[in-house]
Amino acid sequence: MTKVSLEKDNTYIIIGLFAPVLFYFYGNISIILILVYYAYNSKDSFKIKKRFIKITAQSVFIFIPIIFFLSIISKLILFEFKEQKVVLDLKENKINELYISFFIICIIVPIFEEIVFRGFFYKAIKRFVPYVLSSIIVAFIFALIHNNILSFTILFVVSLLFTWIYERTSSIIYPILAHSTFNLLMLTLILLENHG
Repeated sequence: MTKVSLEKDNTYIIIGLFAPVLFYFYGNISIILILVYYAYNSKDSFKIKKRFIKITAQSVFIFIPIIFFLSIISKLILFEFKEQKVVLDLKENKINELYISFFIICIIVPIFEEIVFRGFFYKAIKRFVPYVLSSIIVAFIFALIHNNILSFTILFVVSLLFTWIYERTSSIIYPILAHSTFNLLMLTLILLENHG
C-alpha cells in the first residue's frame, strides 16, 4: 500500500519527524502545525464522498469488538494501573460542561492528533521505511504519548486503523472522521458507565 504520496520536501520531513515531540511538550503549538500542514497540502480537499464516509464508519465499527475485547483484557491484566486522566475526570464529573468536553474530545483532539501523527509524522517516517513498519512506529509513538499503560494496546490498534484509513483514502479528512467517531463512542461509553 503506497497511496499516500512520499514527501520530498526536507523542511516538511523535519517538521514531520519532530511533530509528536512538539505536540507532546508544546500542545498549544499544534495550531501552527495544522496551518503548516494545510499550507503544504492545499490539494487535500474537504470534499467528503459518501463512499469514504461509509468505509471510515465501517472500519471503526468493525474494530469496536476488537477494542472492547482489548479493553477487557487490559483491565484484567493491568488492573493495578489507573485509566487516562481525562477518563478519570469524566467519571468523577470534574469536567462539568459536557458540550465543552464533547467539542474538545470529539472535534479538536482528532483534528490535532491526526494532522500531527498521520499528516506529518507518518508521512515523514514513510519516507525512510515501508508502510507496515511506518504504521507500527507511528502507532507505538501515538500510544506512548498518551502516557497510559492501560490504554496503550487499544490506542496502538486504533492508530493502525487510522493509518490504514489514511492510506486507503489519501486524505487526512477520513482518519479525522474515524478518530472523531472513536472518541465519541468512548465518551458515550464512559458517560453511560458513569451514570448507569
